[in-house]
Amino acid sequence: MREKIRNDLVLILAIVLIGSLVFLAVFLLLDKGEYAVVEQNGQVIGRYPLSTDTEVEIISEKGINVLTVRDGEAFVSRADCPDEICVSHFPVSREGETVVCLPHGLVIRIECGEGGN
Repeated sequence: MREKIRNDLVLILAIVLIGSLVFLAVFLLLDKGEYAVVEQNGQVIGRYPLSTDTEVEIISEKGINVLTVRDGEAFVSRADCPDEICVSHFPVSREGETVVCLPHGLVIRIECGEGGN
């Protein structure tokens, strides 16, 4: 019985270690983003540089979201959707990261490269 518990602990530690290494590798390999690209229902409606602090109200027929860019990170600071999952999402700053508000059809994606507002 004691050997079974020891084997279970070794397995759990191995899984946690491998998971941590994969997370760390992915985090270190992702480039720091330059722009927050805002899409509503599949159409790009804005590009905001992460280097400039700003707050943008995004209004659609389905509701309102407020995109905040601060200290090189983008996040939804306010929304009038029923679940507000987008508001509780962590700030994004690395290429490929996204924040999604499904009720409003809103996607905020971090990109590198050229572009303007």
